[in-house]
Amino acid sequence: MSILVRAILSVALLVTLVLVLRSTTANVSVGIIGLVHDDNPNFWASRQVVAQTSEMCVDCHEATNVSWEAAAHIRVSCDTCHGASADHIVRARANLDAQMPLPDPRGLCTTCHAEMPSRPDDFPQVDPLTHGAPAEGLISSCVSCHNAHDPGFPADITHTLEGRADCLECHSADEWKPLPPSHIDRPVDTCLTCHNPEDN
Repeated sequence: MSILVRAILSVALLVTLVLVLRSTTANVSVGIIGLVHDDNPNFWASRQVVAQTSEMCVDCHEATNVSWEAAAHIRVSCDTCHGASADHIVRARANLDAQMPLPDPRGLCTTCHAEMPSRPDDFPQVDPLTHGAPAEGLISSCVSCHNAHDPGFPADITHTLEGRADCLECHSADEWKPLPPSHIDRPVDTCLTCHNPEDN
């Protein structure tokens, strides 16, 4: 028998052995963890659902839903930011306390909106180290200026502008203007003198 034939037979035997071992160990390991292949879909289907579709939230949060449906966050489900809502819905329908506190909005928003080279140029991004004045030790929350359900820019100004000449240098009732020359040398914490995140 030539060396070539012996080599081919050896490789064929090795491949057969590997395939048999793989098949055997896969079946044994699935059996060890308590499942067989046929039970897998049933196992997952029987697990309690804790996430809900955003449509489940509309019953109680209709006004919020109207602004969310018209906004850029329409593709982001309620559970993405608020967390699994099944327990919240059950408690609310039973007229029990159903608080659903958000995690830190700054950390939550920067999950998607932190500046990254891989994101499209037209995707809203901020540098978390400089946006909202953290360099001066005063950190504003994203929701100090932005409505998460309708996060357009410029952010809606929720108070009157009468008698606020300093504010009108940058803001009008319906638009945002670039930083005026008088602000160029001001430290970033100046903004937070009026826009204090603690006053939300």
